[in-house]
Amino acid sequence: MVYRTDVMRISRFLRESDMFAGLSERDLDRIAGLREERRFEPGDRLGTQGDAGNSLYVVRGGEVSASVDTGADSISTRRAAA
Repeated sequence: MVYRTDVMRISRFLRESDMFAGLSERDLDRIAGLREERRFEPGDRLGTQGDAGNSLYVVRGGEVSASVDTGADSISTRRAAA
């Protein structure tokens, strides 16, 4: 069954993340089954500061940059590569 194989592959990936540490295999399978895989182009925005969040992104590959307006006309940026 292709679907189950895909869930197992994603569960293994999630297990490697500190954020999901301590979850049971069953819980990881549930999360993996709910996921929606998306691809983004360079420059695409995942969200905007101040907007309500309705998604959780787990980056499997590529680079993400997060910027925060500090209110003092400066911007702090963090970059992460996966």
